[in-house]
Amino acid sequence: MKAPNLILFLLIPIISFSQNFKLNGEFSGQKIDELVLRYIDIDGKRISDTLEIENNKFQATGNLEGVQKVLLTGNIQSGGMEDPNLGYFFIEPGNIEVQVEEDNFKEIKIVGSNSQKEFEKVESKTKPIRLKLDSISNNRSANSVDLLIAGNEKIQKIKLSYAIENPESSLSPYFLTSYQRSIPMDSVQNIFSSFSTENKQSIYGKNIHSFLKKMIVKVDDAAPDFNVVDISGNKLSLDSFKGKYLLIDF
Repeated sequence: MKAPNLILFLLIPIISFSQNFKLNGEFSGQKIDELVLRYIDIDGKRISDTLEIENNKFQATGNLEGVQKVLLTGNIQSGGMEDPNLGYFFIEPGNIEVQVEEDNFKEIKIVGSNSQKEFEKVESKTKPIRLKLDSISNNRSANSVDLLIAGNEKIQKIKLSYAIENPESSLSPYFLTSYQRSIPMDSVQNIFSSFSTENKQSIYGKNIHSFLKKMIVKVDDAAPDFNVVDISGNKLSLDSFKGKYLLIDF
């Protein structure tokens, strides 16, 4: 075996090991006897791992596609993100400790995940706004919609500002992918371009790259075809004007 190939062969288990995680958890409750952990593995597959609870403890091991937000669920009742037995947190390769309580998954406690600790710091900045939004939602008024929009825009600004100011943070691609459809494409491109190579190749970085590739039309690219009905009721398509000059008035 040639030296370069030998080095590559020896590196493979090291690279694989570096993406391993081991999760040890403690559970408080009487009605739930198993949990489900959902994440994306190193091969890009969506994993739903059922974790048996024994003596109020549970475990999970696997290979991650880098830092990512994962879901932990118990006996879900509503099926929505606000379900009391649905929680989420950021996981990363390494040893993770979890404490979770029945009907209180939103207050899940995580030890060993630096990305989760970082996420909680950002969330602390948006918490006052989120509490205010909850109050507005529960006490509707004539201007509730405007207040909700304004509040969500403030949260968006905080998270996108964090992504801009911290291009090396593993959370930055997550924040950008959350709002990539809400801001101009050139802004998405500029923020994405500032990211580290590692972040560009992360699970969220790949999502942003794919989004930009689909959405940004380059100079000399063919415009996407579309169909309309003219004032006479005739169907027209952009493709039918191929080879002709066409002025489109918006």
